[in-house]
Amino acid sequence: MSCFHVRPFSKRGRHTPMAVNLPLIGITIGDPAGIGPEIAVKTCCDAEIFDLAWPVLIGSRRVIEQVAVFRGSRSDVHGISDPTQGTYKRGVIDTIDIDNINTENMIMGKVQASCGRAAFEYIEKSIQLALCGALDAVATAPINKESLKAARVDYIGHTEIFAGITHTSDPLTMFEVDGLRIFFLTRHISLLEAVRAVTKDRVFEYIVRCTEALEKLGIKKGSHSFIIWYKSLDFSILNIYTWD
Repeated sequence: MSCFHVRPFSKRGRHTPMAVNLPLIGITIGDPAGIGPEIAVKTCCDAEIFDLAWPVLIGSRRVIEQVAVFRGSRSDVHGISDPTQGTYKRGVIDTIDIDNINTENMIMGKVQASCGRAAFEYIEKSIQLALCGALDAVATAPINKESLKAARVDYIGHTEIFAGITHTSDPLTMFEVDGLRIFFLTRHISLLEAVRAVTKDRVFEYIVRCTEALEKLGIKKGSHSFIIWYKSLDFSILNIYTWD
């Protein structure tokens, strides 16, 4: 699951049924025919999540209800139209219902234009809510790039969708695994385009930007590495340069 921190967590008073003001996280359910809805539902059924944040799913209520039944979940799916209507308590899956998919015609595990369009609309809604201050951050479940293409969506993936709707030029993407933080200099381009993108000026600019981004997250110490890695079905290229 990817997380997009749209703005700093707000400590303002929000109309909620609870006194503690935890970060309100919108979770898009991804492609309705994929694994995204199950991941999202499983997240909201984890009791520990409510000690850290208030989760609200963004997607088709009917899809979420089907997944909840499939998983044998005892949680109630609570359909809402606005985050302020959420209960944010254990045993309840608060869901901003976007009724944009016919579950009777949907085929699980298959590329479908209708599912690609639905997944895009969930992401679009989450961004709109975050930009207007209704959410503190957005987490996204997996989508299918082939379904996006079949739906004629003009973006190849999550990062590009967020960049386009928020009018962000050249956004940073970071993965974190066990304290290892990875930024991407290029994304979703051919080997030839990737080689052309690796210039001295661009690499230096990214090192500065990534360092500044880490400092905003409170990370000011550590080693840096610049890795040139290209992987395809036929071959792989890997070069690593490290400094403190």
